[in-house]
Amino acid sequence: MATFITIIIYLLIYFLVSRYLGAFIIEFVGIPGARIAFQSDTKNELRYIIGVIISALFQIYLYNSYMILVIKWTELRLLNIEMAKLIVWFFCAVACIGPIQYMHLKANKRYKENPNDFLKAQKQSFLITELVCFVGFFMFIFFDYLRESLWRWVPQVTFFTS
Repeated sequence: MATFITIIIYLLIYFLVSRYLGAFIIEFVGIPGARIAFQSDTKNELRYIIGVIISALFQIYLYNSYMILVIKWTELRLLNIEMAKLIVWFFCAVACIGPIQYMHLKANKRYKENPNDFLKAQKQSFLITELVCFVGFFMFIFFDYLRESLWRWVPQVTFFTS
């Protein structure tokens, strides 16, 4: 029963982050880079490249903090309750990696509808964020000292663990 409740929580996290809260916050964080790259004419222009890098760095840092929060909650949840660990880690990966993939697909669709929009730099930065966060998810699980280096401020989550 605990495994089922945990899976439902992960699916709710995935739905809320990918559709509503996460999409708004990640796009908001990437606006400075998008504004820098807005006036660039081509993708090879230095201004565009700097805008994509700035947007990607902000998005990666924020999204990795979200992933670390979910990973810490999963570790605490697995310590307190006997569950099917591989199934729980799979749904943890879905809750961590799935939202950024959905946001990237949504950004691609929005860019195809309006290619002159100032968010074209964010479309590129979502790809970079998606790739880095996919690798980062596994690195944060297997090498927990990496998450303590830059994300020490992310709290230990103690709710929903009993």
